[in-house]
Amino acid sequence: MLELEIGEVRSFNAGKLFGFVEVLDEEGQKTGEQLFFHFNNGAFVDTFGDDIQFVGRTITVNGRTSPMWYPSVGEKLAFDRGTDNRGRECAERWTYAEAYQNRVRKLTEPFYRVIWVLGIDGDEFEYLFWEGQGHMTAQYPVRVLDGRLNDPLASSINPETGSTNRYYFQVWVPEDIAEDQRGITQIPGYWERCDDPRYMSSDARKLKALG
Repeated sequence: MLELEIGEVRSFNAGKLFGFVEVLDEEGQKTGEQLFFHFNNGAFVDTFGDDIQFVGRTITVNGRTSPMWYPSVGEKLAFDRGTDNRGRECAERWTYAEAYQNRVRKLTEPFYRVIWVLGIDGDEFEYLFWEGQGHMTAQYPVRVLDGRLNDPLASSINPETGSTNRYYFQVWVPEDIAEDQRGITQIPGYWERCDDPRYMSSDARKLKALG
């Protein structure tokens, strides 16, 4: 996978189309090292198969084409370190850090799904309730309301109708990546039962303890 460093724009001259970016460490802290970059070396990135690639200076979103825009001071860039024509280190190829980090998450975050088990009069029926990438926290947040845990995916019982609803969680476990005869990337694998991924963080586990 394309691995880029992250830096923060310290200056940019829109007339001469160059600037300097301060390198950040893995924790996002400033290192004090500044590298030259040129606007014409910027390009958008996108995912192809299991990799991230630079794709050009325009990008199409929802049918609208947008060109590269000038970076502003304080904005974060993702860059590939190289050397300029004088042999000095510089931020050679670069893109906007937010877009790059989104593509990294797309490739590295696991896929989960939620199976809804509907129990009626002793019989159980399973339905695919949700499937997606990430920890589903945005769609189904766990929080405290009126001093009690509020979990939209909690089990529920309705004695009047004799129904019991519960959910269980699965994670996609990929196997070796291969290409079929048409050159299209195929990612074989299988779904495996797992714990509720919304409770992975320590803060979420503390919320669960309140329930």
